[in-house]
Amino acid sequence: MEKFALPLIDLTLPKGAFSRSQLQALEKELLDIVLRWERADSTAHAKEISWIYAHEVEVMHALVGDSVPGKPHYRVDVAVPAGTMDEHHRAGLIYETTRAVLTADGSPFTDADAMRVWVILREVDEGSWGMGGRALGCKDIMRYAVKATLPVLTENLKPVPREKPAKSA
Repeated sequence: MEKFALPLIDLTLPKGAFSRSQLQALEKELLDIVLRWERADSTAHAKEISWIYAHEVEVMHALVGDSVPGKPHYRVDVAVPAGTMDEHHRAGLIYETTRAVLTADGSPFTDADAMRVWVILREVDEGSWGMGGRALGCKDIMRYAVKATLPVLTENLKPVPREKPAKSA
């Protein structure tokens, strides 16, 4: 399997769950986990296109069932290019991500605490990742991660009109 990079991670967490330094350490760890399970080279170019956004929400704006949870709940939404992970790598990424969040939270890895961390892995279809004004495929992403080169930019694109269905007689 070829090596890829380009995870996009959205971490949703309760406001104030971590100090700024704790959150930054967790963000770095999550990026490292995803790159490792994606089997990506950890080059400067690969890291340049590996992003994480932390979305802090007010505790009162998060419900589990029909009530505000007693302990923080976390969602880690990870997008990677399609075909970069098999079942083994998805399972490893989800397990390590859950463990990293619980460790940062100061909680043990128990079934009850692990249920407070949801990891959603999304695979982005070939050619459906846009970067630098371009629709990229896995080979384009891999080339950028290694050499920091993008395909030639196609300018002046115009939508192609849909053909109108033929009128039936």
